[in-house]
Amino acid sequence: LWSWLAKARVMRAHGASVRRLMEVLLTCLPDLDEAADSFDMILREDTHVLSGASFAKRRLLYKQRCFAENVGRLTDSYRAAAQAGNGASQARHLLALSHMLRYVPTQVLVERVATILPLLIQSLHTPAQDVDTISSGGGGGGGGATSEVLLACLRTLRALMDSAAMAEVSEQLDALIPLLLRHSRHKGAMGVRIAALRCLGDLTCVSYHRLHPFKRHVVNELGVALDDHKRVVRRHAVHARNKWYQASAR
Repeated sequence: LWSWLAKARVMRAHGASVRRLMEVLLTCLPDLDEAADSFDMILREDTHVLSGASFAKRRLLYKQRCFAENVGRLTDSYRAAAQAGNGASQARHLLALSHMLRYVPTQVLVERVATILPLLIQSLHTPAQDVDTISSGGGGGGGGATSEVLLACLRTLRALMDSAAMAEVSEQLDALIPLLLRHSRHKGAMGVRIAALRCLGDLTCVSYHRLHPFKRHVVNELGVALDDHKRVVRRHAVHARNKWYQASAR
């Protein structure tokens, strides 16, 4: 109910009430799985109730406004959870962030790259068991939530690579390349492996002097993905590996 109230207020851009409702959700985020899912429901297009067909009113750019007003508070709350060493709470914050990132244009993300990029890298570091507790009642069953977080983060990372933020991304190669190689062998969703391979291929547009220290290692490690049991993954692995082979001083 609280999430639906927040959604209605966010769509109408009711400033003070939106801030109070979102503060409640952020307060609940460290402890409640449903609070993380609320961020998806608030920004997702609704086709039944709060829709144009039912004459619901919405302000222009309400999703971008919601993101801009809450990403800073979400980041601060995440850091507090990290300092407390609460892995499950960190994972809920990352899942909430991944929900928001799905609905925000790349141009908005570029303006916040200094805030978002460290969290994206941390999301790729997050142990699977921490994220698996979300949407499973703490039972640790299944990897759906893990794959959802990873896919959202990898897609956002790729969008940043295709934008003016590539310079900032290239500064993080030491952290990104080992993580992308690890997820190119992800045991769960095929989409995660494909997204990681696409990101690795896109990195080859970085200046060669930055890529050179990693080239041999990446080419060797991508050989593992060439034996993937899914043909579409093998195709993306071949494409990424060829781009690294062809990377040279220019």
